[in-house]
Amino acid sequence: MAVLQYFNSKPSEEHLFRCMKALSKFVQISSQEVPQLIQMIGPDPKSFKGTSERIDALIEQIIIKLR
Repeated sequence: MAVLQYFNSKPSEEHLFRCMKALSKFVQISSQEVPQLIQMIGPDPKSFKGTSERIDALIEQIIIKLR
């Protein structure tokens, strides 16, 4: 939940990358709870698309698990 709340603070690209990387790992470990939290708490990972290529790649991994 803390990672999702941190996204609302408009982090730098480096911090955003690290948080997305952590979120991606959390989604892989807990394939039901974390996606539900993402949908409930937000923000939608898609809202960060276009920040950088490496973040876009992580967002794609997360979106696949959200489906």
